[in-house]
Amino acid sequence: MLFQHNWFFEILCRVRVIYLCWELQVIKQIVLGVAALALVTAIGGVGSAHAGKVDCAKVMTEVGAGKKTKDIAKEMSISTSSVYRCKSKAKTKAKAAGAASPAAVKSPSSHS
Repeated sequence: MLFQHNWFFEILCRVRVIYLCWELQVIKQIVLGVAALALVTAIGGVGSAHAGKVDCAKVMTEVGAGKKTKDIAKEMSISTSSVYRCKSKAKTKAKAAGAASPAAVKSPSSHS
């Protein structure tokens, strides 16, 4: 009688081993995912430390000198999008300055 039940316990042990192996795989994947997330966060933190520290005045000097966007970005160790952002800010400031200039606004004495 004991021998007949032995196959059941053997199957039960194999299932338990398979389950434990699966459980270890899941744990390894979770640990690997958490480590990858921590690495990405650490790298992202380093990259964002330099964000917003672009010298747009220098960028615009280089643009005024006729240099290409890629060359400016390479020389200043910034991205091309930072160069474009500086160009956009300068354009916005120029429009605002043009709209607020005295020539653009009519003088009060001309409203007779």
